[in-house]
Amino acid sequence: MVAAPGGKDYGTLSIFLNATGDVKLLRTLKPSVFWPQPQVNSAMVSYVHSREKTSRIYNMEIFSRLVGLFMQHRRKMLKAIVKFAAGELANANWDKLFEQCGIDGQKRPENLCPDDFLCLANLACDNIK
Repeated sequence: MVAAPGGKDYGTLSIFLNATGDVKLLRTLKPSVFWPQPQVNSAMVSYVHSREKTSRIYNMEIFSRLVGLFMQHRRKMLKAIVKFAAGELANANWDKLFEQCGIDGQKRPENLCPDDFLCLANLACDNIK
């Protein structure tokens, strides 16, 4: 939930929560505070929804599909992933979108920040209309 780009825990949930609100790690809990004891540490996390952040997303469905598309292939290069795009996203001019967002097509999705996904999704929406 609070993972940063580039980390092994960074994924779709991290992107959505950071794109729509503020997420903070409050504290880590040791297994000893639970019964029965799990084999892992747990975490208390705070999420506060932000209307301002959410309103920056032009179309939540397109944003969701775009994040899903790229994170499904998180270890491939962006320019190689776009061939898997379907529906309206298949018709996007991806080279132009990457350039307009200042994103190198050689990057991997796991290294993009939530704002990068937001930029791509919003520009894709503009191109679909």
